[in-house]
Amino acid sequence: MIGIRKKIIQNYLLFTLIELLTIIAIIAMLASMLFPSLREARNVANSTNCKSNLKQLGLGIHLYASDNSETLPCAQSASTGGRIWVSTVAESINNSSGWNFAWTQTTPVSVKKLFDCQIGNEQLCWGVNYNYNKWCGYYQSSWGYPVDPRFILKKINRVKNPSNALLIGDGKSKTYSTVCGDFPVWFDVRHQNKINILWVDGHSSSLKQVEFESLGAIEWMRYVP
Repeated sequence: MIGIRKKIIQNYLLFTLIELLTIIAIIAMLASMLFPSLREARNVANSTNCKSNLKQLGLGIHLYASDNSETLPCAQSASTGGRIWVSTVAESINNSSGWNFAWTQTTPVSVKKLFDCQIGNEQLCWGVNYNYNKWCGYYQSSWGYPVDPRFILKKINRVKNPSNALLIGDGKSKTYSTVCGDFPVWFDVRHQNKINILWVDGHSSSLKQVEFESLGAIEWMRYVP
């Protein structure tokens, strides 16, 4: 009698173990199918949030231009002691904001987030990981007037084909040039092999690396003098 009962218990435990292993196998299979979808959804969400950031920065740039005779923010301005575009745009969005190679204490968190693409945190430099187009205007404080006349300040209403003229893109290099670079190598293809771009007309979109590089640095700002 005891032997029969023991055998029944052993068979029951064996059956339970088989069930458990089957369930584990099913869960593992479902996870292998689900995780790539979740990763894809997260990547899409990050890219969407990044493009939303860029649009908000675009609004700040257009606000600045409307208050300054349609002039685009300078990448770096000698007239304001080497002032960088980040500070100019941040203050246009919220006048309590400030940036001088670091955010001021009065800068709202909501403004800081606009300059920080979360998927590019490893490229964060002084709170910023976006690049600005130097062809919008670039004056080094030690030079005054730009050495290259193409660096003169640009008026937003005189840019040729503004929907195809680059303003800001995902930044790559952790150097000073991160915040006002103008070479493709300094831009980061971090959104599913694409780079997010803000254009002069205010819209944002994604480009593949080959599409971005085909623009050519000089072509970023076709301008009517």
